[in-house]
Amino acid sequence: MPRVGGTQPGRSDTESAQRSSERFRLARLAVVFGGVERGVAAAVSFARVPLLLWGLDLRDYGLWAAILGIVAAANLLDFGLHFGVVNAVSDSRGRDDREAVSGAIATAFVVYSIVSVTAALVLVPLLSWVPLHAVIGAGEQDAVLVRNVAWVGFAGLILVMPLKVYAASLTGHQEQWVVSLFRSFQAVAQLVALAVAFAVFHVGLLGVAWVGLVSDLLSASLFGLWVERRRPGLRVRPGLASRAQAPILLATGAMFVTINLANLAKTSFGSTIVSYGRGPEAVASLSVPLGLFTIALGLASMIAVSLWPAYGEAAARGEWGWIDRAFTLGSKASLCVAAAFAVLGTFFGADVIRLWAPKAGIPGPALVTSLGVWLVAQAGVNAAATLLNGMGRLRVVAICCVIEGLMVVSASLVVVRAWGANGVAHAMALAGVANAAFLLFVAVPSETGRRIGSPVAMLGRLALCIAAASAIAGCASIALAEARPLVRLFAGAGPVAASLAALFWTVLLTPAERVRLTSAWSRHSAPGVA
Repeated sequence: MPRVGGTQPGRSDTESAQRSSERFRLARLAVVFGGVERGVAAAVSFARVPLLLWGLDLRDYGLWAAILGIVAAANLLDFGLHFGVVNAVSDSRGRDDREAVSGAIATAFVVYSIVSVTAALVLVPLLSWVPLHAVIGAGEQDAVLVRNVAWVGFAGLILVMPLKVYAASLTGHQEQWVVSLFRSFQAVAQLVALAVAFAVFHVGLLGVAWVGLVSDLLSASLFGLWVERRRPGLRVRPGLASRAQAPILLATGAMFVTINLANLAKTSFGSTIVSYGRGPEAVASLSVPLGLFTIALGLASMIAVSLWPAYGEAAARGEWGWIDRAFTLGSKASLCVAAAFAVLGTFFGADVIRLWAPKAGIPGPALVTSLGVWLVAQAGVNAAATLLNGMGRLRVVAICCVIEGLMVVSASLVVVRAWGANGVAHAMALAGVANAAFLLFVAVPSETGRRIGSPVAMLGRLALCIAAASAIAGCASIALAEARPLVRLFAGAGPVAASLAALFWTVLLTPAERVRLTSAWSRHSAPGVA
């Protein structure tokens, strides 16, 4: 675990300043290319939903979304190794230990391969025995189809698993921008493949699953070959795998498995619960608007998450001043983006869905308001969890996320039959707020030895901005109540977005931050490096 203290002995102020500048430079690249990735992902997601609804009927789409909620559980077979490699590489990089980097990569690859083979041997007979169609509320006539789609979905995740080590090693080396570029191409390629499959081959639900498997496996293999040739220091050398290092990686990964399971409970199981309580036809009423807000969450969390490996390196070097500054800037930026999309989604999200996927049904105000609250809460959770995870303080994050996941699942099961998708959204929002409050106000100060305090003042100013923007958005929504969706979006959402930007600049940012950002923009430098 990284030590808590000042700058480590033997490290000069000049060296620390150079490292600080390099971290911010790489973080800028991660944010820029991460933004490209999120933008591409958003565009692909916007296109995929109507494409699926066009190629499949509403029932098959509901089955697909429900099955994905179960198949996503295969990510747990990762055993958290992806994040374990990220932490191991970033910590070793902070200590300038190249041998440890190579050893961690090789060990993770070997363990991944063993897990993949074992998982395949277990899942094939298990899927033949478990009545998945009953779990998601489908009829006996869909039993074979559901099982076959699940088989293909699980196979895609399992076969790609060993290749995850390439993205993890690059991320730990703070080269997330390369990973983001790859994922952007991967998302576009899969969408094109799906469109061709529908238009030319007229595939059904099972064909959609096969398209995902083939495209993911092919793109991941090509990316691995690229890393092997262009990043010699990050090559996989199985001979360097260490039996002694495997338990260390697995112990770190076990915490991330717990966190991933909790995250599945918080989000992916929502569609499955709606299918169980209301039938597959009702799944789209939650999955489509949740998908819209999830895209926004990805954009909001991008800045905070881009600092993950930098936190690990800085903690290994004891540079707490840099960590404090980076966490403040990252959290504020992440919450600003989340708050902006939460306000816009609450008042104009239904208009987006009318244009985007009307077949799924138009969500009511209660649903989009709850998802807006959930979005801001999850941005706060992600900002705090990224800092703690990067520093190796995994236990508290795991415990908090498990509690949140249990709250979401248990409350959703209680209310889904009576309230449907609205009840699930309310449960997600309340549990998210509770978790964010604990992590930001209790866990972060405690786990950093009070070196980073609670962001009470910042959150208070953020709440003021949200309240003022919501009042403006409410008035605009009422004034444009009879207008067409496109008119409401341009004439309503546009001015609200501009007012949010003005509010964030004048209310949320401190005078010193405004000066720093203005100076940084004029010099094309990173905020905080000045």
